[in-house]
Amino acid sequence: MLLGGVKAIPSDMFEAAKTYRITGLQKLRKFIFPAIFPAFITGSITAWGGGWNALVLSEYITFNKQTLSVQGLGALMNEAAYNVGSVTLLTLTIVVMVSVVVGLNRVVWKRLYKITFTKYKLGLMI
Repeated sequence: MLLGGVKAIPSDMFEAAKTYRITGLQKLRKFIFPAIFPAFITGSITAWGGGWNALVLSEYITFNKQTLSVQGLGALMNEAAYNVGSVTLLTLTIVVMVSVVVGLNRVVWKRLYKITFTKYKLGLMI
């Protein structure tokens, strides 16, 4: 994602940085980091979501007729669906998962996106 963010920087911006003699750490801090910050946030959301999915999935594993599990939402969902057969418990775990995802989206990611697109906005030159 970050490489895509760097590639998305218009060449005019690099020319402007060269014209104003912006180099080194100042170029990184004032120019490149703000330009790639939206791609960084998007990549962070994707990585966090994929990591959480893998974590929930790996909480309950059956391999060679041996079951390994740890306490967590994934193990609880598997227990509710396959061993206990409780629709209520399964629904409750799904509601908790959805609440966590929606809560994080509203509290963390939405705020970061708002900061990103207000503070680090590249204006279009017409």
